[in-house]
Amino acid sequence: MIEEVLDRIIPHDPLAPERRLSGALSGVFRVKKGRMRICYLADPTEQVVRVIYISETSRKDGDSNDPYRILTKLINSGKTTSAPPPD
Repeated sequence: MIEEVLDRIIPHDPLAPERRLSGALSGVFRVKKGRMRICYLADPTEQVVRVIYISETSRKDGDSNDPYRILTKLINSGKTTSAPPPD
């Protein structure tokens, strides 16, 4: 399932408005299939997509295991910054 999302779904339209998150996660996009969520950043000028988070936990708003709550903490801590892709 992850390969399908990475190889087909995201490259087809990485900046699809319906995939854009809001609030503290604005600028982050996500694809969800069942319990799986793949969150990524997309740079249209460089045509680069960077996957920053993959989760298969259930989504319960406000729960400490809520994938969006975990991702927000990661972003706020600076742990999701990524190095440039290798040459």
